[in-house]
Amino acid sequence: MKIELPSKPAFINFQVKTARTPAKGVVGFVEIEIVNDKGEAIFKVRGTSIKAIQGEDNAFFILNAPAFKTRSGYMKSFLIEDTALWKDLSQKAFQQLQELNGGLSAEECLNVAEKIDPNDIPF
Repeated sequence: MKIELPSKPAFINFQVKTARTPAKGVVGFVEIEIVNDKGEAIFKVRGTSIKAIQGEDNAFFILNAPAFKTRSGYMKSFLIEDTALWKDLSQKAFQQLQELNGGLSAEECLNVAEKIDPNDIPF
């Protein structure tokens, strides 16, 4: 079933926030908006996270789409079929995260997270 939109999507806007206390590699969150040609947000996606991951040779950031819990783990709640668009969005989100966190790399974010006392996390 198709629903015709009253106006056409014009661009994607996003906002990055740093995690107050990095846990399980999550160092930031992203809110994604699809904005119409009138500059109005017509669709918002919350719950996208930025994680710092330690690879074999180096640490790097990844952008995770929102997910929901199932019996066997977590499932992504949406997909972006245009992988170039997702890659571009990811890179810009990582740049904005580094502007907010003072330029910390993924490895530096992991080192900061290791120094956090679990007793200091308020939950």
